[in-house]
Amino acid sequence: MDEKKTREFFEALRKIAAQTTEDLILQEDAEGNVTLRAGFTTMVDGGGPCLFETQLYEAWEGETQVEIIVSPQFEIHADCMEDFEVAITNINLFSPLGYFGIFYPEDQMYYRYNGFLNVEEEAPLIAEGVYHLFERIAMVVGNVHEALEKIATGVSTFDEEVEKGVLPSQEAE
Repeated sequence: MDEKKTREFFEALRKIAAQTTEDLILQEDAEGNVTLRAGFTTMVDGGGPCLFETQLYEAWEGETQVEIIVSPQFEIHADCMEDFEVAITNINLFSPLGYFGIFYPEDQMYYRYNGFLNVEEEAPLIAEGVYHLFERIAMVVGNVHEALEKIATGVSTFDEEVEKGVLPSQEAE
């Protein structure tokens, strides 16, 4: 996507997201890469605060991808890391799109989604589609946010969350 259309896309996405949250930062770095950072809650009750970071990049010439990285606002305690890793590994097996991971230098969980965009569409229409992705991703993250935070902080364990029916698990043979 060319530079002009990229700017139009991000401005349209910022406007749409501003209807839901005031926590928005649209930044451009020295190389011209644009990032929209937005704070959203992922749980129906308004809980589960997360930072959504959105960037575009060319996967190869003429093929634009959107990357959305969601970072919940909790830390993983060191003594809970192994159980937390088991939890996200199991969740990833059942995740309908994207995947969960851990950024180990900061012991921070993230959720990452990448997908191709139809750049033949007008920028506002592309932005609407990406915002709908935000909504779907918020549902995916929101479904497990509370359980993962409990595991990350030692309030609960993966096995306890599976037993309660909150998290999925592979069947042992």
